[in-house]
Amino acid sequence: MREDGTLQAWFVDAWNDLLDRTGGEFADRVADIINGSLELERVVISGRGDLATELDTANANIEDASVTAASAGGGLIVTQDKTSVTANGTGAAATLTTGAVQITVSGGVAPYSITWSNTGGDNIPAVTGAQSGNGPFSETFRKATPANTYLTGTQKVTVTDSTGGTPLSASKSVSTSIFNLDFSGVGDIGSA
Repeated sequence: MREDGTLQAWFVDAWNDLLDRTGGEFADRVADIINGSLELERVVISGRGDLATELDTANANIEDASVTAASAGGGLIVTQDKTSVTANGTGAAATLTTGAVQITVSGGVAPYSITWSNTGGDNIPAVTGAQSGNGPFSETFRKATPANTYLTGTQKVTVTDSTGGTPLSASKSVSTSIFNLDFSGVGDIGSA
């Protein structure tokens, strides 16, 4: 620590020492992180869930939209009000249900039929499952979870219309997460 004893001065000295010992490689890695060019695996953002799963869901939705437009001439359009839904528990074993996602369909020929399937990660199944009608369709996801569990997965909804011959089909993906964690002792300052 410097003679003046300040934390800032200590940090500057420690930083410079680290740069000297690594030949600047550490600073390059930090710059890569700041510039977003360093690959990171399974980044978790508090309150959002697994970033990799959300990115996979977004990419699946982009792919689904391009396949739908190419194969159906844009004739069947599926939209959703959320790309991710979450359930929060207290850490005790429980069956938890996520918030709802709303699926809206336009184009093609009503009535529509929808089905849900797990496409990655933990299977947090749809409560209602297969449905048919004119929509909109609402769905939640539920799973019995043991104490102190974090689950995340992707559910895909496939919508098919009633066109005779070759029905039109389109799909979307939803990131599902269950946070059933006990944080009651976190941050507590107990007495000795």
